Amino acid sequence: MAIKLVSSDLNGTLVHQHTMSDMIRIYKSEEDFKKADNIFKKQTAGTATMEEAFKAAGPLSKGITLRQAIMYTQNHMRYLKGFGEFLEFLKNTRIPLVINSTGYTVTFYCMQEKFGTEKMHGFIGNYMQFGYYGNAEKKITEKELREKVKDFFSEKNNSESKEYDEIKATDKIKLGLKNEEAKASLILKYAKKHFKNISASEIAHIGDTMGDSGGILGIAKLGGLGIAFNYNDELENFLKNKIKNEKILGKIIFVNKKSEEADLQHIIPYIKRIDLQNHTIASDGELTPEELVDSAIKKGLSAIAITDHDSVASLKKAIKYSKGRNIEVIPGIELSCDDPLFSYDKIDILGLFVDFNNKKLINMMGHINRRREENKKQIIEKLRGFGYEIEYEDVKKAVKGTFGRPHIAKYLLKKYPSEFTSVADVFDKLIGVGKKAFIETRDRVPIKDAIKMIKESGGISILAHPGIYPKEDSVRLIDYFIDAGGDGIETYYPYNIICPYLNIDEDENKKLIDFYRKIAKSKKILESGGNDHHGNYRPTLGTVEVPYSVLENLKKRVPVS
Repeated sequence: MAIKLVSSDLNGTLVHQHTMSDMIRIYKSEEDFKKADNIFKKQTAGTATMEEAFKAAGPLSKGITLRQAIMYTQNHMRYLKGFGEFLEFLKNTRIPLVINSTGYTVTFYCMQEKFGTEKMHGFIGNYMQFGYYGNAEKKITEKELREKVKDFFSEKNNSESKEYDEIKATDKIKLGLKNEEAKASLILKYAKKHFKNISASEIAHIGDTMGDSGGILGIAKLGGLGIAFNYNDELENFLKNKIKNEKILGKIIFVNKKSEEADLQHIIPYIKRIDLQNHTIASDGELTPEELVDSAIKKGLSAIAITDHDSVASLKKAIKYSKGRNIEVIPGIELSCDDPLFSYDKIDILGLFVDFNNKKLINMMGHINRRREENKKQIIEKLRGFGYEIEYEDVKKAVKGTFGRPHIAKYLLKKYPSEFTSVADVFDKLIGVGKKAFIETRDRVPIKDAIKMIKESGGISILAHPGIYPKEDSVRLIDYFIDAGGDGIETYYPYNIICPYLNIDEDENKKLIDFYRKIAKSKKILESGGNDHHGNYRPTLGTVEVPYSVLENLKKRVPVS
């Protein structure tokens, strides 16, 4: 699943300070600060409850004026490196940010005014109650507090009003977050209230210390992404022990140990998702280039590659359509090769970042497609010999791009609905590799020639889905591919969905992905990842999550590390 909602702790995660005690340090006495610092350290370490911590913090905060609370956020809060860029990324990808923290609402309201309400969707946390002259009997409501913060920053310039000095913190703090373990359930409740169809697996929670372990672990256990960021040793050891000994449906990742240099931008690649193998009507896919782009946006993908079989016909339209839609379209192709050293009917080589106007590449595609069409005529003739009423020209009418076996399968499915249940069923019974109507296509192009052509067109050559072959063969093929000048392999791929003959589940698919990632790392080659989406008959877009870092490394030509 793509991440559609980000929940984050505040103190130590987005800002360096512990904001509640730091406010006491600046505006109250050193003695009060030491008391606050001590109790909050116990709460963060898990040796004091939230209720105990804030029961003590309330009287220590009493008397802080609303002006001081506001100015604290403007003059004293030190945001972690990359904070602004992280907010901008979430805004551009339309991923809401919810501060899920023990901090105070007044701090959040000020942050909204500073960075924009469109960048900070909401807050789950605690309420420092304010009243005129610090009197709890004359308290102001949260709605009034929000309006006064808004007015402070507005063009009305109400900041000089004496009210901001007269309104002070009482000794009461209302807990909106009663314990750290509640963070996961509260963000789920928030998601249900404010958004449609955001599941736990589409939520990421970020935290830095043991005080946030409940949120990180809770979201990961429910299938989401737990992110330990700017983390300390205690949190790391705790979470790694949980990963080892407990069932976690989602994932926990570790990004930057506790440091002044911890950078929130390093989280972005784990939230951004890409898919670098997709097909359109230019080959055997079912979607137009525009429909594919729209589908990718709905899936929350940041980038896709269009890699039609031996065709670049959809690339120009897709790239033009994607402009201004916060998604990147990588120009690609999937070249159909055969090689005398390997007995397989077809070996697919992906070309990414290709110049789709390259004349030599266009000529190569023309050669492959002539061989393709000759093969499809032979298959159709064989089907006719088995008694099926099918004509080449009738099937050809439905082909908008390169001619593939799926076009034949769709024709037979429509013609004989009582005999076939799906496109896959036609392949299983008649035209799949080794089936009675299958005929191999010969004399396409050798692997070496395809690699050379991709390089000449400015692209990167990737051996597609190596896991479709027996492991020993795939390793031999990878070595051959590298020796021929190939750049990398497709490590991420949904074999459990696309290759039923492998008889593997999702967990085993992850192991297969890891197997090929280790090979890529050991051989110091590039990696790519895609889901081979074709449309309704193979709706796999974004199924296996491919991190954005894969695309970044491809652009920089950086091998797996």
